[in-house]
Formats: sequence, structure tokens, C-alpha cells
Amino acid sequence: MKYLIALIISYCIIPLQIFSQEIQSEPKSVVTKDTVRISLLKEKAQSCMNSIIREQFTIAAEFFDPKYKEDFSPDTLKKFWNIFIEQGGTIIEQTGIKEELADTSESIILTFLCKKGRWDFHVVFTESNLIRGLYVDKTPPPLLQQYLFPDYVDGSKVRETDIIVGKGDWELHGHITLPSTPGKYPGIVLVHGSGPMDRDETMFSNKPFKDLAWGLASQGIAVLRYDKRTKEHSKKIMKERPLLTPEFEVIEDVHSAIKVLQDFREVRADQTFILGHSLGAMLAPKIVKQDTSIAGMILLAGNARPLEDLIVEQVEYVYSLDGIVNDERKKIINKLKRQAQMVKSPILSAATPDDSLPLYVPAAYWLSLKGYSPTQTAAKLKKPMFLLQGERDYQVTLEDFNLWKKALVSNKLYKFKQYPTLNHIFVKGKGMSRPDEYRSFGHVDKEVIDDIAEWVKSQLH
Repeated sequence: MKYLIALIISYCIIPLQIFSQEIQSEPKSVVTKDTVRISLLKEKAQSCMNSIIREQFTIAAEFFDPKYKEDFSPDTLKKFWNIFIEQGGTIIEQTGIKEELADTSESIILTFLCKKGRWDFHVVFTESNLIRGLYVDKTPPPLLQQYLFPDYVDGSKVRETDIIVGKGDWELHGHITLPSTPGKYPGIVLVHGSGPMDRDETMFSNKPFKDLAWGLASQGIAVLRYDKRTKEHSKKIMKERPLLTPEFEVIEDVHSAIKVLQDFREVRADQTFILGHSLGAMLAPKIVKQDTSIAGMILLAGNARPLEDLIVEQVEYVYSLDGIVNDERKKIINKLKRQAQMVKSPILSAATPDDSLPLYVPAAYWLSLKGYSPTQTAAKLKKPMFLLQGERDYQVTLEDFNLWKKALVSNKLYKFKQYPTLNHIFVKGKGMSRPDEYRSFGHVDKEVIDDIAEWVKSQLH
């Protein structure tokens, strides 16, 4: 089965998107429309999708280029469709169809209203009008509010310079944000949560990493942030299908970023820290164990429990918000629980099928985390740590925060603080946290910025 499961961040720590065979080429220039051909492609795309929806997979497979016969066999299309139905729900109606032009190929995008939202199916054609790619993603939301700097950022005190993290095939673009006055400053590398996040860790209109970078730079701290490998090189990953592990997704690039920051002329190499959010916080002790030159860790919403357990808990929480209990939801939760148990099973191996694991994340990812305890690893490091937790966070909860407290016996190395009104991205809100609140524009709370800046400065010597 040659479709790839990509990690993205949304409402769960590791939600799902499905991609098949080849991603469409990026538009490189304006291409003159061939209206006759576009009409033909729309007709073919529509017929192919209709066959898939009717579960006539043998008929659907006939629309694909014979070169990709194995990739788009009836059996593969059936598996693809079953995964989509689980994630998107049954189709209610088609709401749109449009073309997307490129130099060497064209895509037809069919939009469907499904039980679990609107989804775009991208049908990618060759020059000979045969399908060579099929992938699906959530329909982009309407244009949201433009980012505005929070009040705690003083633009006159901040400057930003472009940097490159890593070398060769996987190099990444990013920024170092600095106080405007030349000097030698303590530095922080920001470590993303899961999925193909940009340097700002953008979620709808929210940009928590941009808030952190500019807010901390306003208070005399240099901050390095960069586009994640699974964001900047998504097409290369889709094509080459490298082994997907936390090392590939996160850790290798953090080590490169630390080196860039420590070598930067205006940063104190002996006073560089990492700030991890969510998955990045969970992996922070593992990263510091591998590079003891790191002066300390700042953990925002770091889970202490295994990811597979949190995935089940998050889905149960989201389902509880509307109070609806039905057989479909019970089936999904029971399946997730079985998949979580497979992660814990001694028989888990590289050959374990993706569809028997939580959210179809491949076995290599889970095997890399096997036996890793972030709390126990951190306790052995004897490095300064500041742990922050929003009490309204349903993705990583106070249960995790209390486990960190229990594991890290109280001494001057460790500081803990919780914030009653903040959610998973440390934005203020009221009542029970809900997935749709991430669509509302907000900023990382000023108290969080002030607390981190104060803690970093307290570590200087």
C-alpha cells in the first residue's frame, strides 16, 4: 500500500491527513487555460470520484495511469477510501469543483461536505489526461484575521535576521529574533509540536512561536525559530518516503538549530536553552541528553504520559463536549484503544501494519519512543527546567503536569507554574476548552512571556 500518512497538528496531538502517490506540482508560472481540456479533466475526475464514492473501485482504478497500477489498484483505493470515511465521515453532498493549473500537469479539486466537515479531493492528471495522483485534505478555512503584534512587543527594541538550519537536502529556513541593540544575549531554540508546522507554529490566525520570539526579544533574549522539516520539505517526503520517526521529524533539526544559535555572534553559547511545546516539550529531555551543552529547558504543555494514551483521551474529551453518545463514536474509541494497546504490545515491530496503530502513524515512529520516559530522563539530567501548563488545556492536561512534579523532586533546579485561564497554545479563554477556539485570534498571554524571560535571566551567570 503506497499512500503516506502525514503527521499534522490540529486538535489532537497527532491527527491525520491522507495522501496518495504524488503531490501535485506547484504552480511555477501563469499557464494559459485550455478550456476544452479542463472540461474533459473535470468530467474524468468527477467520474472517478463517483466510482470511489459508490465503492466501485475496479472501475475507479481504470482512470489512473498504468504506470501507477500498483499504487492505485482497486484494493489500494478501497483502503484509501475506508481511511477517509473514518476520518471525514460519510459524504453528504458535493459543493464545488475547480481546476488548479501547473506547468506540466493539472489538478481538479472536488469539494465535498461530509459528516465531519468539508474536504477537498485533489485529482492530479498527466499531460496525457490520465490520473497520476490523488490526495485529500481539509478544505481551507476562509481568510482569517491578519496577524497583529501583541501589546507586549516593542518593535523598536527588536530586529530579526534570516538563518538556515541544517545542510544539504533537508536545510530549513528560519529567523533569529534579537534585541535591537548589539550585544551578547542568552538564546532559546523553539521546538515545535507534532506535524508540519511553520516557524511561527501557525494555527489558523494564531502564531504562538512568533509571539514568543518577539515578546522574549523585547526583553533581551535571542530566539531562533524555523520551519519544520515536514513543512518545508513535504513534497520531497511524499516522494521519497523516508522512515518517519521523532528523530527525523524533530530531533535532528533541533540539534542543527542549537549549533546555529550557539555559533551566532550575538548569542552567549554557554547560555542557550530549548523551549519545547507539546511534542517538542516531551522530546526536550531526550534532546538535552544528547547535547549537554544546552543550559536548560522550558517546557510548555509537555506530556508526561505516552502519546497513544493521550490520543484516546483527546478523542473522548472532544466527543463529550456535545453529550452525544452513539455506536459510531463508541466504535471509533474502541478501535483507538485497540490501536493504543498494539503500541504497548511486545509484538510491535517494524512490520506491524499502519492501520493497526493509532491514527495510522507508522510502527517506526512508535518503536522510536518505546521505553522513553520524558520525566525519568529529565530527572537524571540535573538541568534547570521551567514547566508551564494551561489549566484549560485538554490536549495535555494537569494530570501530565502533576506527573512532572512528582518525578522532579522539589529543588532550585525546577520551577513549575500553571495558568487557570490558558489553553494548549497559552491563549486566554473561558469555560471548557474546545477545538474551535483555536480559530479565534489571540496571543500567548503576557504573563507567560514575562515568566519565561524572568526565569531565563535568573539562570545567567
